[in-house]
Amino acid sequence: MSVAILYKFVDTDIDLLGPILGGAIISGATCLYALGFCREAICMSSLFRSLFRSSLSRAFLAGFLLGTYVLISATGGGELLGVKGGVDPLRGGALASAIVFLSGGLLMGIGTTLAGGCPISLGVHGVPSLSLRAWVASGTFCLVGILVSSIMRGGCLLVEQQVVYVPDLWSHVARSAFLCLCISTAGAIAIAKSARYRHKLSGGVLIGALFGAGLSISGLCRRSTILGFLTLPLAPSLRWNLALPLAMGTAMLLNAGLFAWLHIQVPAGAEPSIKRTIVGAICLGAGWGTAGVCPGPAIVNAFFAPQAAGYLASMAVGQRLAETCWSGDVNSHNKRA
Repeated sequence: MSVAILYKFVDTDIDLLGPILGGAIISGATCLYALGFCREAICMSSLFRSLFRSSLSRAFLAGFLLGTYVLISATGGGELLGVKGGVDPLRGGALASAIVFLSGGLLMGIGTTLAGGCPISLGVHGVPSLSLRAWVASGTFCLVGILVSSIMRGGCLLVEQQVVYVPDLWSHVARSAFLCLCISTAGAIAIAKSARYRHKLSGGVLIGALFGAGLSISGLCRRSTILGFLTLPLAPSLRWNLALPLAMGTAMLLNAGLFAWLHIQVPAGAEPSIKRTIVGAICLGAGWGTAGVCPGPAIVNAFFAPQAAGYLASMAVGQRLAETCWSGDVNSHNKRA
């Protein structure tokens, strides 16, 4: 009976090795980052926010994109936000797609700022560190994300079609932006005033590449993987995809042991209150369930699909809005993010 239920509601065709191996690589990257960068967690939303004012953020993100793209090219492409080569627009056309991605990005920006982290940093780093804030935030945003996505997609309020949409003009703009990021990172490493800082920038590139490879191998760069978990199989055609919890669970278990062995702890300093963490996690989960992406996959796909770039722009607006409306508490926490 239990086996029949498993086959009916769970996607049994997923590759189990990919999420496990990818989760192990993500664990290694987070440990190296914590050891090399003042015991901080890898928080893609904070790295994106400080992109234009921090050479370390540019170094990590350049390595992150290089690692992801090299792996995708080596494996013959592979789907990203849902379809090989691009994003899957929604039934209803470009307007519906824009509403979903822009609203999801706005909520994600507000949520990550208030909660003090993105799904990866709160789950893979915060939970193994036994941070109460991370446990509360992770449980809240997962439940809210599943609820929102299941209502929107499982309840057939929103149906998505797999249609490739990558304009030629966007491809040229994306390649140029990626090239500028790599050149600026290489320049920052070359002109760094001290050998120690050059080593730190180079380490950021390498750890970013390792982290990007982990996300790619585990399938977490694919929007279909995220939505496959967040959308409960309420409709007969849906199957529950457990690749995301398998990858995240692997990284959490390994980090629990590695953090204890390497004495990695949550950095001391101001942290968001539990009340504000819950509000942020609700917004984070709502954005996650609405758009089906979090900051890391969106950064990868921004070079392939304009919807993802719109998501990031909207996320930046949400971050700024949260910092303005909750300036005192937010800024004290984000000074070390």
